Amino acid sequence: MFTPATTLSATHSSNQEHWMDTSSSSSTGSHHPYPYQPQRGQIPRSISRHQTAGRQRAARWLYSRSGAVPLGYHLPALLATGSHASPRPRVALYTLQSASKTATASGPAAEELRLLTSAPHTGHVTQLRWLHVHEDSPLLVTASSRGQYALYSASSDSADEGAQLREARVYKAAHRHGAATAVDALLDGSQLCGGGEDGALVTFDSSRDLALSAPIQAHSQTIRCALFLGRDRVATAAASVRVWDLRAPSAAPTVLKDVDRNGALVSAAAIHPDRPHQLATASSDGTLLVWDLRGRQYPVFRSRQHRAAIWDVAFVPGAGDRLLSCGEDGRLLFWEATTGWRNDGIDEPKAYELVQNHLPLRSLDYHSQRNSVLLASDDGALITTTLS
Repeated sequence: MFTPATTLSATHSSNQEHWMDTSSSSSTGSHHPYPYQPQRGQIPRSISRHQTAGRQRAARWLYSRSGAVPLGYHLPALLATGSHASPRPRVALYTLQSASKTATASGPAAEELRLLTSAPHTGHVTQLRWLHVHEDSPLLVTASSRGQYALYSASSDSADEGAQLREARVYKAAHRHGAATAVDALLDGSQLCGGGEDGALVTFDSSRDLALSAPIQAHSQTIRCALFLGRDRVATAAASVRVWDLRAPSAAPTVLKDVDRNGALVSAAAIHPDRPHQLATASSDGTLLVWDLRGRQYPVFRSRQHRAAIWDVAFVPGAGDRLLSCGEDGRLLFWEATTGWRNDGIDEPKAYELVQNHLPLRSLDYHSQRNSVLLASDDGALITTTLS
């Protein structure tokens, strides 16, 4: 069990009134109230803001992808952050725990963010993922501005020693030049993939120091996203989205075609956890696209509700088609497609504003057991939004 240490400041407020339909917003940014009574499970129940010491590039719940540890409001949630602040970037482990075990009528009890431990990081953290290899000692993988990847083991051997983050392995000189800008892991943690400013796609065995194969020159621009679509396929995104078969690295990739891109670069991407054929990509101009990878090379849905670049996207697993996005405009949007992702003019997917932050939101992560969203703000704040 991790032992809580430093308590950080937090604010907590009910947010049921801050739920806006942005689908018909004007260019000036005006909003219209939600047009009907939302179903339970859709209204943001609370928003909490927790200030940290650094400027966080990414924040990720532990076990949010696999659901290995079901957590309630009264149990601590574990999360990791990676900073990109000078002069000493760090990775850190926190716990988020209810100050009281009793929920109120307006929502769960206020929670405290406590710093458990941190470790220095070589270069700015550009991306951060958990590997679910050992539940007793999970691994954290980071991408660095120095062009390398690092694995950190998180452990707590005893109450006296407390929590620890230890650099377990470093993949140095993974890219010929520039930063490593994207990283992902298979759900079982056995393989890693990454992309960099040199446009190269690299793959690693997480238990070895060597690459699985020679780098693939996937793009001529910086790779912003690299995602596993299964054990043998990886999607990379820069000016375009390309799908690679790792069994035939010299073969030409499948290129997803966006005829209305107008020069915007892909800035974020996500795969549906239950439907690996469903891919969401977001662009530097605030456009969100949803793709069906079952033989289709054009997006099935397009919308532009963000006012600036989208920095992260995530599907919400479970019934229905739901998606979250956050970006440079400081907003967290909740997308709901009641009849599927499509642009047909009839009951199209809608976007609802859950959070309006005064600074850009750099990352988001959804925790299915807590039904909670974790956000990293440009001012070092971690924001959590719990849905009812």
